[in-house]
Amino acid sequence: MTAMYQLLVKGGKRHPESKISGTIDLSHPTTASGNAEVSKIKMLFEANKLEDESMQIISLSSIQFSGIGYSK
Repeated sequence: MTAMYQLLVKGGKRHPESKISGTIDLSHPTTASGNAEVSKIKMLFEANKLEDESMQIISLSSIQFSGIGYSK
């Protein structure tokens, strides 16, 4: 069994520094769980309202998920 994360960022060619990593637990026969961390995502929504351009880059850590259905 293989599992992977996929980070889809609108305009991904402009954000090649964005990354995702984590673990996926497939020990349960029908549901997956795990954790993830996403780093260096550039916010575009209302970016012109930010006080400082450096505030556009965000990272998300300690994302946990469970009960995600899958089949073989």
